Amino acid sequence: MTVQSEQPLRLRTLLFVPGDRPDRIPKAAAAGADGIAIDLEDAVALSRKEAARQAIAETLATLPPDGPAIACGSTPSTRASPKPTSRHSNPCSPVSTS
Repeated sequence: MTVQSEQPLRLRTLLFVPGDRPDRIPKAAAAGADGIAIDLEDAVALSRKEAARQAIAETLATLPPDGPAIACGSTPSTRASPKPTSRHSNPCSPVSTS
């Protein structure tokens, strides 16, 4: 589910989490930040990206729906949605770039 709003999303605080450390996502959510940026680009080795995406999806499914916005950065060939989304979808899923 993508967050849809008439108002622009304003994030005062944004915490960055390496994509291969999904255990840090709940900690970042509990810290009170307005958003969490999950880095699958430089923070994760190419050979570990798919496993990281799966672990992220499982972790996001456990977070409460009223938590911070989630955004994910990925490599160009598997670019994820740049817009923050709710935890009920996986913003780190690869999408077609064509």
